[in-house]
Amino acid sequence: AEEAEQAQSLPRMERALVHVDASHNGQFTSSLAGLFAARHNLLTTLLEADNGDDEGTAPLASRERWLAAARSAQNAPKPPGQPASRAAVPSLDGLLQARSARPDAVTREIAKGYDIAFVGLDQPLSSVASRFEEPLHGLIASFDGPVAILMNAADRVLAPGSPLHVLIPTGGSSDSRLATEVALTLAGASRGTLT
Repeated sequence: AEEAEQAQSLPRMERALVHVDASHNGQFTSSLAGLFAARHNLLTTLLEADNGDDEGTAPLASRERWLAAARSAQNAPKPPGQPASRAAVPSLDGLLQARSARPDAVTREIAKGYDIAFVGLDQPLSSVASRFEEPLHGLIASFDGPVAILMNAADRVLAPGSPLHVLIPTGGSSDSRLATEVALTLAGASRGTLT
């Protein structure tokens, strides 16, 4: 069983960190993280940053978006050949811990050990330097696992239960295989497609 797990492109994951704000990027990321976490029964810590801008805020809070997407993913059929989980599926409320992000919250959370991070911030890139804004720069520098950063979601809305159609260019590297596995999970959890 361990050999089969090591051969998979998507390693066994137990915990997800989600860092979002109230922007469109943040709300869309909350939905994507909910789909992914519910499909893999990941314990999730959702940190919502205060961006001080209510303009463009989605009608549902990040926690509610995560829960709505996770409920939808739990109802989606599992792919053929995927073994049924023998462990009891925890309630969604038991999978999610959501709170406001204080300035040092991301740094403190990373130290607790996570397998994947989802980030959705209004301005992830610095306007004065070729790097990410803080605290995202610190997360990228100190996090060992994969980090999914959503950008340019201003005109995107992922309504609960709507299919997600994913286009993923790939070159066959281990990173691109991991990205493909994540994309397959998101497409399957939303009853969408992957190209």
